[in-house]
Amino acid sequence: MPLWRNHGLSVIVAAANAAGDVPAAFQPQPPLPRRPRRGRKPIPTEAAAAPGWPRPEQCPDHPGLRCAGPLLALALLVCGYQDLAGAAPPRPLHGVVADARAGWRQAVTQVASLMAGSDESLGARVVAYARQQAGRQVGDGECYDLADQALIRSGARSAPSFDDVTPGADYMWGTQVALRDARPGDILQFRGFNVRTSVTTRQFLPDGRSYTMQNWMLDEREHHTAIVESNEGNTLVVLEQNVPPLGRVVQRTRIPIASMTYDGDGIGPPRGLSTTTVQVDGTIRAYRPQRASPP
Repeated sequence: MPLWRNHGLSVIVAAANAAGDVPAAFQPQPPLPRRPRRGRKPIPTEAAAAPGWPRPEQCPDHPGLRCAGPLLALALLVCGYQDLAGAAPPRPLHGVVADARAGWRQAVTQVASLMAGSDESLGARVVAYARQQAGRQVGDGECYDLADQALIRSGARSAPSFDDVTPGADYMWGTQVALRDARPGDILQFRGFNVRTSVTTRQFLPDGRSYTMQNWMLDEREHHTAIVESNEGNTLVVLEQNVPPLGRVVQRTRIPIASMTYDGDGIGPPRGLSTTTVQVDGTIRAYRPQRASPP
């Protein structure tokens, strides 16, 4: 069973037939010329001439390197220097090492994401579904229905796969995360959550007199579910249904998650100043979706 070379690839060809015919594509080819070695930096003269070379800390690019013998020789190669025999690899080893490390980090990140059962692309699909339903009613129009359908249609686990679903339960939707770390596609579960906003405005009249007005608004979510569209720090933008002002259709709402006070200009004319106070009470739990197990 002769060995033939075809365009640089070694292939095994069965014994020729009785007539001795061999396909032209498998005729013996001359060996390919060796690729010329790239230029490499010479080992520093002081290092090569030092007694007992190699010894620690002799890589000019890494003076703090602590290795000797074969390890130092490898370090010199990685940094682009010749080895003891003056040979040099056809490709700088530091490029190979960097590529391997980058690939390893990416693989570890992907594996960890799969083990956790969640990733950003899953959240993006949840948000995309909810946005497509804007102005429409999902299911019976309950807040639960929007989150449930968004997760199922995105290939994620919904609340029934974590715990029993009853009308008054605090549903679980995935892996719980800190509320401030919520990201698009996470599911929010509210319990006794209230936002009381008061605006105090002092208006100034042209004759120097002034008067004060105060308005307030109460936004309640006693038992509610919503989907995070974006995180703005102290405010979450959510997609939800079965809430004012549009009722049982999907709508976008900005929800403060921290109490705050800020000043602004009053409604004019006349000239004025206003102070807005936002008081937040209650509980919001954020859950990161998990991929559904294959059937």
